[in-house]
Amino acid sequence: MYYFKSNIEVKVNKTKASEVIGIARPHITNIINRKIGCSKHVAYCITKYINSEAEISDYFERIE
Repeated sequence: MYYFKSNIEVKVNKTKASEVIGIARPHITNIINRKIGCSKHVAYCITKYINSEAEISDYFERIE
């Protein structure tokens, strides 16, 4: 599972992100607020939505 890093503050238009990524807005909100984890694929999509040059490890930490 991948969890959004707690020390990062990002401004994300969650409505637009949900349309682009294809997952529900509340789900993205819960991931960014660290309430739930996500798969590597979803972490990759969110990372590239925020910054196309970033890596998953820039925004997420892997917790098994």
